[in-house]
Amino acid sequence: EIDNNSRFLDITPSLEKNVFIVMLVINRLYLLQLLEYFSNLESNDIIDVIKLNLKKDLINAYEYKGYVRGIYSTKDFFDANMDLLNDKVNTTLFRNDLPISTKTQDEVPCFYKPGSKIKNSIVASGCVIEGSVENSIIFRSVKVKKGAVIKNSIIMQHSVIEENVKLENVIFDKYVTISKNKIIKGDAESPVVVDKWTLI
Repeated sequence: EIDNNSRFLDITPSLEKNVFIVMLVINRLYLLQLLEYFSNLESNDIIDVIKLNLKKDLINAYEYKGYVRGIYSTKDFFDANMDLLNDKVNTTLFRNDLPISTKTQDEVPCFYKPGSKIKNSIVASGCVIEGSVENSIIFRSVKVKKGAVIKNSIIMQHSVIEENVKLENVIFDKYVTISKNKIIKGDAESPVVVDKWTLI
């Protein structure tokens, strides 16, 4: 069933409701015909064009039962990343039989120095971890110095977390450096966001 009123992904769908995730597989020639025929309409949104043809064209829906999350805000982005720490979600998205091809960013393996502590986290290659990381996602080439504690956070590539820093519920964009003994604590409902290239 396709709901004519559905346009955006419902972030909290119920079991009784079909949700359109704004994904289409369409024949190229059919698409060109639609665009040409409706070129004089005020709206040039392909979804609107297809909705007008639901009754006369053969359009089918495919039920997807895997993981889906809409990202429309900073909170959504934070939650979607935290979902990756759930084994069930992670294995649904990253399957051996469906590899994801992307540009190569070769780095040496992550180096966990003596005394470092890692719990329920994803840590990318090129990192050097001396401190503690818990329930967090650490991108490539991040340095977490001795005594630093990171919880429930997203730290993007090439950031430097100096000694004895305490971070909780934060999102650091890339190339952020935070100096010794600083504390930044956000809320799970409203994480603190730090722009790229920031020096704290």
